[in-house]
This record gives sequence, structure tokens and C-alpha cells, in this order.
Amino acid sequence: MTSLDNIGSQINAAAHEAWTAVGSTVDRLASSLGFSADSRRINEIIRPPVDRTIAALRWSNFGGSTVVPFPAPPLDDPRMVITILGLATVVYNELEEHRRLRQLSSVSPSGAASHSELPLPPVTLALVAASVWRYFNPALLREVCLSPYCIVDRQETSRLWTACLTHLNAPHLMSNLASLLPDAAALERQEGSGHFAVDVALLSTLSSGLFVGWALFEKEVLHRTTTYYAVGAVGLSSLAFALQVVADETLAGGERRCLGLPVPSRFSWVLSLGFTHLVSAPDTSFAGHMCGVLAGIAHVYLLRPALRSLLRAISAGGGDGGGTGSPRPRFYGAGTLSGRPVSGGYTGTARAGAGQRRSLRGALSQLGLAAGVVLVYALASQRRQRQPLSNWSLR
Repeated sequence: MTSLDNIGSQINAAAHEAWTAVGSTVDRLASSLGFSADSRRINEIIRPPVDRTIAALRWSNFGGSTVVPFPAPPLDDPRMVITILGLATVVYNELEEHRRLRQLSSVSPSGAASHSELPLPPVTLALVAASVWRYFNPALLREVCLSPYCIVDRQETSRLWTACLTHLNAPHLMSNLASLLPDAAALERQEGSGHFAVDVALLSTLSSGLFVGWALFEKEVLHRTTTYYAVGAVGLSSLAFALQVVADETLAGGERRCLGLPVPSRFSWVLSLGFTHLVSAPDTSFAGHMCGVLAGIAHVYLLRPALRSLLRAISAGGGDGGGTGSPRPRFYGAGTLSGRPVSGGYTGTARAGAGQRRSLRGALSQLGLAAGVVLVYALASQRRQRQPLSNWSLR
């Protein structure tokens, strides 16, 4: 997103130019006197406290502040036309699915009472409503965005969730909702609203937390401080990528059509990520989107299996569960078939071990693919050598 009247950005640029000039002066002076001086060492000593001072000024109430959302583009703007058509298509498809499920429940004696009368499942609808409410209630961007510095140094942990619901303008909101709705609705219909609400809470927290960890890694290991001190990210798209990974691993596999092309569903996020950063929105936050993908992988292969195992252990403690009246549980994630429901013939440790090996292979393949995507993006970014439009990021 765009930063307006951001005095911290101007100070940061001036400080960078000052460090460059001071380092060059020190090197030339030491060379003329016959000494060896390492300007990098001087920079390592002086730069951290200066960075912290500039960040404190940037995220304080000093100076102007950007208010979001920005005014929507006119309706004849291509961005508005594309996003309106895309969201309308998604909403139409979801309403058709809702109508189909109502017809099925009307002829099924057991399903008539359980099917929701809402056009969307309740948790998905609440997530959409919260995003729309946030859009129609302007906020100071620096107070709600996902800033690693504010979360770690200032302990403003609420940003882990407020950033997800905040959007820059109408096209940003509509495009994110169009990406989120199909997978969110499908997952909630299959899992139930209670389990899906827990999934959304875990995925949004994990994706935002990974973004903070990404910034800390750049700062401490790569000595790149911009993401940590100066970047603020907003938007639902990291959660949308996380839900896409979870949905593709959970909803029985097969193929997904992306841009009209059939691709293996488990790896459809690669095509979505590539299209986003090569075509539709190249200036959005790659780190934010990639952290959403990693959150989805971690949830499918680590968090959800752990929660399911805990719930099974608790339920087993209340009885043997072997009676004919108790339904066979559906298992997901590690120890089964990579997030797919296990068939009725699942008995014994042999198949459990095979499921665990299959799940491990799935996790390793997803992580390997994610590492390859990060490597390709890093190499492409180095070759491009293009400065970002601003210090704000879309997610």
C-alpha cells in the first residue's frame, strides 16, 4: 500500500545517504593516512541505535498519518471492473452451492435440520462482515497494520489480527474476498463451524507470526532491517493462501482449475502465487503471501494432527468408543493420508505407519516446493533491482 506524508520514510532515506557518505569519507581519510579502516564495522556499531530511534519516530504520533481506506477508483477503472466481476462470480457460485445443498437437505431426512439457512456458512460470513465493517470504518494505518517492530518492541500483539481485516481500497478488499470465499466456505461446510473457527484463528495468528519471524530473520541473520523497522502489511490474502493450502490438502485431492488450467490441487498455490506476483499485483508482499502458504502447510501436517490426537485422547479417556452406536471418527493430517479422510478399512498399526510415511512425504514435498519458490523469487528480485513503491505492503 502507499505511504502518504510518512516522515519516517524520508528520515530513513536521509540516514542511509548519510551513512554512505560517512563511510566513504572514513575510508578515504584512513587510506590517505596509511591506516586500514573498516567502515562496515563502524556502521554495525552506530546503525542499530539509529534504526531504533527512527522506528520509534516512524510509529509514534509525530507527523502526518495515512488513513485507510483510500477513496475507491471510479467504476470505469479496469481494476474496479475486474475485481467486481471476479467477486460477483465467486458470490454467484457460492449461492448456487447453497441452493444445491438446500435441495439435497430437503430430500434427506437427516440433513433437513442441519443445513444452515444463511447464504454462506456462519464463520465465513462473519469474517466477510468484519472485513467490510473495517473497510467502512476508517482507521490510522500505522495503528492497525502488521508491523514487526511494533509487535516485538512495543508489544502491540493485536496487530496480528487487525492487519488481516484492514484493506487499502475497494479493489484490494474485493480481490481478497474473492480469493478467500471458495476455500473458506468449502472447509466450513465440511468441518463444521466450530472446527473451522479454530482453524481460522490458528491460521491468521500463525501466518502473521511467521511474517514477524521472517522480518526478524532478515534483521538478525541477513542484516536487512527495512522489513522489521519500516514495513507495515495489511490484508486477508495471507489467510486466503493458508486456507487454499489447507483446502487442497483436506478436500479429497484431485485437480483444481486455476485460470482455466487443471493443476494438481495440492500444488495449486504455486500457480496462484506466481500469477499474483507476476501479473495481477507484483508490488504486493511476497513475504506475507509465502508466510500464509507456510502457515497452511504447518497447520495441515503439524497443528491439526496434534489437535485431533489430543481430542481423540480426551474422548478415549471417557470410554473405549468401541460401541456400535459411536460413529467412526474421521482422521486428518499426519498419521493418515496427507489431510484426506481415511477409508473405513483403516485398522491396525501397519496402515497407520503407511499413512505417517505418506504424510511425511507430502510435508517434505510441500516444504521443498516452498523453498524452491523462495529461491526463485530471491534470484528474480536480485536481477530486477527494483525499489518497492513504498514502505507499506499489501497482503
